[in-house]
Amino acid sequence: SQADADYFGFHVPDTTPFTVDFAPTTTTGDYTIQIVNDNDDLVTQQTSTDGEAKSFPASAYGGNYYVKIGPGADIDQYNPYKLTLTSDAAITGLKQMDSLTVTGPEPNMTLDQTQNLSASAAYSDATATPIQSPTWTSLDETIATVDVAGLVTAAGVGATSIIATYGELTGKFDLTVGAPPNYYEQRHGNLILVAGGGDSDADTLRETIQYLSDAVYQRFQSRLFRDKDIFYFNPMTFHDLDGDGLDNGIVDDATPTVDEFGAAISEWAANQSADGPLYVYLIDHGGADTFKIFPNEILTAADLSTYLDAFQTATDRPVVTVIEACKSGTFLDDLSAPNRVVVTSTGGGNDAYYELGGAISFSQIFMDRLLTGDSVRESWQTAAQKLSDMGRPYANMNPNLDPPDLAASIYVGGQFAIGSILPEVVNQTTSREISEIPADPVLQADASYQDGLEMVWAVVIPPDYQPPDVSDEFQTPDAALPKVRMMESEQTEGRYEAQYTDFNVNGDYRFIFHARGKDGKVSLSSLSILTYTGGTDLAQKGDINNDNAVNLTDLLIALKTLVGLPTEGEIRTNWASSGADVGGDGLIGLEEAIYALREAAGL
Repeated sequence: SQADADYFGFHVPDTTPFTVDFAPTTTTGDYTIQIVNDNDDLVTQQTSTDGEAKSFPASAYGGNYYVKIGPGADIDQYNPYKLTLTSDAAITGLKQMDSLTVTGPEPNMTLDQTQNLSASAAYSDATATPIQSPTWTSLDETIATVDVAGLVTAAGVGATSIIATYGELTGKFDLTVGAPPNYYEQRHGNLILVAGGGDSDADTLRETIQYLSDAVYQRFQSRLFRDKDIFYFNPMTFHDLDGDGLDNGIVDDATPTVDEFGAAISEWAANQSADGPLYVYLIDHGGADTFKIFPNEILTAADLSTYLDAFQTATDRPVVTVIEACKSGTFLDDLSAPNRVVVTSTGGGNDAYYELGGAISFSQIFMDRLLTGDSVRESWQTAAQKLSDMGRPYANMNPNLDPPDLAASIYVGGQFAIGSILPEVVNQTTSREISEIPADPVLQADASYQDGLEMVWAVVIPPDYQPPDVSDEFQTPDAALPKVRMMESEQTEGRYEAQYTDFNVNGDYRFIFHARGKDGKVSLSSLSILTYTGGTDLAQKGDINNDNAVNLTDLLIALKTLVGLPTEGEIRTNWASSGADVGGDGLIGLEEAIYALREAAGL
């Protein structure tokens, strides 16, 4: 796809010549073949057009490098290629830790019995190494406890899992103490994931849906979910989540109907040997109380509620439903029920917005927090606050959560933490007021990632930005925000810089810095705000007090004016010509109050 890139890492000990041979099997697809360093800086590049084989010499100084295979002008998906690197020098492949395995002598224990567990890491070169100091956690300390050295003590009758975490990887050891009355194969639950809408080229949201759906799948995998614990609806059947170039075979239904989706809840999920939550995650276009499962297959809020009711009646298991779609908040009243959490990316009939192919979205922030070990409530709070801080259009989304108390007790996979595994963005541009464009690069951020960065951007929300208005059902607006590519400084390693000169109108320019690793993982910074005062005043419709926003403050001023209360110093001096006079009648009153109320509500 246009968003995909494959990295093949290698280490050269000194200045080393080598030869790269690239042989695709397609006769129509185009590729770029690049040699890049750890910072993704280009060393050399070739282009393959219409499946042309390429063989070219290259040379590199000592260090780590990558052959990066990326998309060209024409995409021909799902065709393999062969890549060969040869040299007379001692070139070695870069390896990475792929998985963590926990082993122990006895999965069945008696009360007060003890045993020692051990953890080992498997690497991409098929080697394995013992891990001396993982972090140990018991998912239920009333059943078994574990100390920092991996010593397990049986404390009560039942079944639980002992979790080892090391960096971004987790492994678990299931054990049973005594003879519990109810035995379950696993305790973390199940996921039904829907990448809706179909695979039409005309769907402008298709790439975003695929990116976010696979990201959700991977996050749940990292929180102990196995492929057999997940039912995946996706019209695109090829998915390479582990980066080996091969299809993982994880799609269960590529042409779903509403009835098949309902059966996955009421039959497949209900028959699983688990007592943990059922997570239902829907990603696609939405309308009022509707969600597009597949072309001509429209799920209603009432349908979904009926399926969930049947599941919970049969199993008494908790349910967490997450809907990433426009107008998803309209589902809330139908889905609310005991022992059930509902999370929606928008409030009421508000639209959802996406940028950078979904890297800036509610689900990106929400799932990243769930991954590290936050509860559903904590993850929702972080996502909702970050979207609000970013300003329009994201502040208009107003995500929903119901009920917050139950959501605070649910952790995907269990209550254990995973270390920081996302790119890090720190020391970014300081928020301040400026009257002229600085000569030095105005945008700066320090970014790093253990597996190497692919790219760093700044996304800009200017003060005169107007969110797109999409009134058609099942259409998602494109936020279409300006983006600036940042480059690493020649003076300071890990510092990325860019100049931004499009300061025109006065007001707050909001910058969010975005770093993406070579493995596709992303991170968003906190907000930097540069308040520009050297341009022209922004004429924003309905902005009565000249704060470059239309909100409840403007509503209160309009109401005070309407009832004759004093407003000295609260109304902008040029209100009549600036657009604050919404009705055009030379008055501040009811029309302005209604306009401010609708804007504040995101209508």
